[in-house]
Amino acid sequence: VPVPVTGLTSGVTAIAAGDQHTGAVVSGAARCWGSNQDWGMLGNNSTATSLVPVPVSGLTAGVTAIDVDYAHSCAIASGRPGSSSGGPGGLGAGEAARVAITLPP
Repeated sequence: VPVPVTGLTSGVTAIAAGDQHTGAVVSGAARCWGSNQDWGMLGNNSTATSLVPVPVSGLTAGVTAIDVDYAHSCAIASGRPGSSSGGPGGLGAGEAARVAITLPP
């Protein structure tokens, strides 16, 4: 049975579910919740798990799309390059450790 997500009462325009975390676009801002698995894929400069949506650092306006997978999250914000956060191998920047990056346009 579906249940409401705390803090997501209106303004949700996109949602993406990954293996152990979820992301949403809420009133133009990115929010993520779930497991951080020590990789920081919630994008809030933390590796702590959150059971409620938390703001994604630097993506508080203009977000038009979000996607999440096993250990990373990606978002597109209008007028800005794509942003990605999370673990190794999924961020598109040749990284080899946990990292938050902004991809070139």
